[in-house]
Amino acid sequence: MQPKLTEFELALHGARRVAGGATSDVFRAGADDAPLALKVARTAGDTARVVSEARALAWTASPHLPELVDFGWW
Repeated sequence: MQPKLTEFELALHGARRVAGGATSDVFRAGADDAPLALKVARTAGDTARVVSEARALAWTASPHLPELVDFGWW
């Protein structure tokens, strides 16, 4: 069984929810001078879609898209 990250637990680490879609939620985290976006799949079944998006983003270089810094799960 995979651990589930709750919005409350993310808030304890300074992250706040800024968007959500059908399969995932996006949180803003990091310092003000180095903000990060954290995308969290809602269910284990949604993980494949998030993985696909991360792989596509890793191959894309554009000033209009965020840079993929890290990818993983726990």
